[in-house]
Amino acid sequence: MKSDEPNGDLPQPWLVEDIDLMIEALAFLEDENFECATWNDSEMREVDGLEVWSMPYPTYSKDVDRYFHLCYESTCAMNCYVVLPEDPEGTDPTPALINMFKTGRDFETASLNQVRRYLYLCTRGEKFCDGCIYGQIEGGQFLGAYRRLVELRKEIV
Repeated sequence: MKSDEPNGDLPQPWLVEDIDLMIEALAFLEDENFECATWNDSEMREVDGLEVWSMPYPTYSKDVDRYFHLCYESTCAMNCYVVLPEDPEGTDPTPALINMFKTGRDFETASLNQVRRYLYLCTRGEKFCDGCIYGQIEGGQFLGAYRRLVELRKEIV
């Protein structure tokens, strides 16, 4: 059972079957021709007699959508604001945990649960900030997380 409290109970195991599905879902990251999203321009609409401007927002590819839904529909889902035992001392259980890995190379020593938390944090971030996943993919962090996940999966018997 997941805890909704920051620093709550540690997450339940991420099932191997779900890790395999995530690896399969994220394989698009290795395709150099991959298009993450198209951006919709801002636009003005009239709502109840008032002019309302929408902000630009991404429409993600079907591959990104598949990853997004898999995070919520599998054992990848977790309390993403929990501090893990392998986190550096002084780590705060906040949405800023997404910034623990600033580059793809930062994932080289990440634990399975740190990768899992990062992937889930990205989906949470997208709910509050259009383009969060786009920024993480374009910045190379997503590819680093994917490659580390593939590496860690090889260690699971």
